[in-house]
This record gives sequence, structure tokens and C-alpha cells, in this order.
Amino acid sequence: MHPALPHHMKITGIKLFSIIISTIIVIIVIVALFLVGSPKQERLKRFDEQRLQNLQEIRFVAIDQFYQDNRRLPDALQEMYSTNQMSGITFLDPVSKESYGYTRINENTYELCTVFDMPSDSEMIKYDPFWEHGSGPTCFTISVQLRSEQNVRPSPAVPMKEY
Repeated sequence: MHPALPHHMKITGIKLFSIIISTIIVIIVIVALFLVGSPKQERLKRFDEQRLQNLQEIRFVAIDQFYQDNRRLPDALQEMYSTNQMSGITFLDPVSKESYGYTRINENTYELCTVFDMPSDSEMIKYDPFWEHGSGPTCFTISVQLRSEQNVRPSPAVPMKEY
């Protein structure tokens, strides 16, 4: 025969049910955080995505356009700030509010640099491996050409279907 537990130590059905439900909720929260990532990690990921988008706009819109218009690379990113065409482009890091790094290497090659909080997402790399990066300071070396110098081949014509 089991000795009787004191009244304050007895586990009633309601207490047992509450303990089981609480344990299940804690497990679900832990699994969800593991699968989705913590709110801090998600925030860091969003900042890195914004940095990457900013660098791509600086590259494809600001610098490429500047090069086409002036037949040279800018000496610094600040040289493009006042241009009306560049009004929608962000040249500043979303967290530090400092200008992204830019170094002109030669007549048609430059580096764009920033500091990433996390390594690049493997899904993104599948689509454009050029922008792969680790966490920490990262520079991308980029070359430009005048559009007239680019080897552009038109797409073959596709015959129209008759209806």
C-alpha cells in the first residue's frame, strides 16, 4: 500500500492536465523558433536583404548609368548623390546609416563593400551566385562596359502561331 501524499503534494487530474499542456506549448515554441529562427535572426536577415538590394541598385542603376553617361567610374559614391536619376537609391547601410564602401580599382573595375550580419541565404545563391557572401565585411569586385562595347546578341525571333 502506498503511503498517502500530503494534500499540498497531491497531483489532481487538472494539475496533471495543466502540466502536460504547458510542456506541449513549450516544446511547440522551441520547435517553431528552431524552424523559423528567432525574431533577432529574422531582423538581421531582413537587414542583410536590404543591404544586398541597395548594392544591386547602386551597381545596376547608379554606377552603370553614371558610367554610360560620363564614360568613367565615379571617384566616390558621393559623386552620384545629387543626381536626379539617383534620388530613389539608398547609398547608406540600413543600420549604421554609413555609406557603403566603394573603391575604384581601375578605369572600369570597382568594389562595392558592406558588412553583412549573416551568411547569404542558399535559396538566393541558386539564382545569382555572384552575390554570395559570409557574415562580416564583404566586397564585391565589379567590372563595367559601355553599352556599345558589350557583346549583346539579340534573341532569335520566335515565329508567330497562326490562328
